[in-house]
Amino acid sequence: MGIPYRALTGETGGHMNVGLWSELPAEASLEVAQGALVAATLARARALFKGGAPSRVVEAGSGWGGARRAFAKAFPDAEYIGINVAADQIAAARAANSDVPRTRYVHGRVEEDATWAEVGFADLFVSVEAAFHFESKTELIARLQRRGVRALMLAEILVEDPTAVESKLLAPALRHGWSRARYDVALAAAGFHNVTFETVPGPPFAAFAHALRQIDAHTYKARGGRMALVHQLRRAFSTLADLERDGRVSYAWISAGGG
Repeated sequence: MGIPYRALTGETGGHMNVGLWSELPAEASLEVAQGALVAATLARARALFKGGAPSRVVEAGSGWGGARRAFAKAFPDAEYIGINVAADQIAAARAANSDVPRTRYVHGRVEEDATWAEVGFADLFVSVEAAFHFESKTELIARLQRRGVRALMLAEILVEDPTAVESKLLAPALRHGWSRARYDVALAAAGFHNVTFETVPGPPFAAFAHALRQIDAHTYKARGGRMALVHQLRRAFSTLADLERDGRVSYAWISAGGG
C-alpha cells in the first residue's frame, strides 16, 4: 500500500494514515488531516511524560518519513529512530529528513531482536497506524520494557470481531489486528501501567473513504498511482466504515506507561 498512499498527497505529504478530520473544515485536504492525526498522537505521547521528556523516541512504521518533523517539534531534544520494513521507504525518509538533527532510520521488522540491536534503547515507542500489521505483538510488547521503554502511544485500528475482516478485501491488511481487550492483557502482562483507550473522533474510516472519492484521477496518475488501487482503497474503507458503525472495528489512541 506504500506507493498508492504516497501518491494520494505526493512527496510533500509523506504520511500513510487516514487522518484526523473532526476538527478540520470540510474543505481540508487529506495531507492536512494526516498531519493533524500525527500531531494529536504526539501531543498525547508528550503528556505521558508529565512535564518531562524522552531522550530517545522510536517510531515504528515510519513510512516515507512524513512525521519526522512533527516528532522534532514535539520532542526537540530527543534522538529519533524510525523503523520500517520497506527499504524504499527508508531511503525516501532518510533523504527527506537529512537536514533534521538526531535522526536515524533502521531497516527491519520492529518485532525482531536484530532490529532492536541496531536501535538500542528507547524511552518512548510510537506507532501511527502501523501496529495492526505487526505479526508478533506479544513478543514486541514484552521486549519494549527490556529496551527501557517507559511510555507507549499507538494510533491503531482495532479489530473487535475477527470474523469482520476475513474477507479477501480486508484480510491482507487486518489479519494481525487486535482488540482492545487483547492489547489490555498484553500490556499489563508486560508491566505497562495506566493503559487507556481513546476513540479517535471522525468517524475516521468514513471520512477517509469520502476523501478518497474526491481524488483527482489525473493528478493521482501523474504521481505514479494507479486508479485501480484507489478503487480498492475506496471499497475497503467504505466497508470499514460500515463495520465501525456496528462496533466490529474501531480506531483508537492506545497509551500506556509514563512517569
